Amino acid sequence: MAAIGINVSTQDAVHGWESIRPAELSALEKEYRHAKNKSDEAEREFTRACDYLESVKERGFDEDLIDMAYRALVEAEYRMDTARVEQAQAYKRLSCPHTHIKVEKGIDGDEINFCLMCGAII
Repeated sequence: MAAIGINVSTQDAVHGWESIRPAELSALEKEYRHAKNKSDEAEREFTRACDYLESVKERGFDEDLIDMAYRALVEAEYRMDTARVEQAQAYKRLSCPHTHIKVEKGIDGDEINFCLMCGAII
């Protein structure tokens, strides 16, 4: 019996904060968190592009610089919209109950389970 403190050993039950262990995240949860972070970064980039365009307009720069800033804004908006769609799809896969499952054979003969509702590989 190894002692880990005064009057506490590895054999004794621990009922404090020490007993809390983080649960492992599922692949779908990891995918959603990654998509959420990507979406948040795209929104921040879009906000920066908006601020830059307004700054360029207020300072009275030439039309070429304003056009470049506007193009950067449109590209940032496209990336933001794409990231939002990816986040919504990841959320749909995460929150799906996966009740409609289709089993198919893979290339190497293994069985692959697909959810027919959200398209996730289970």
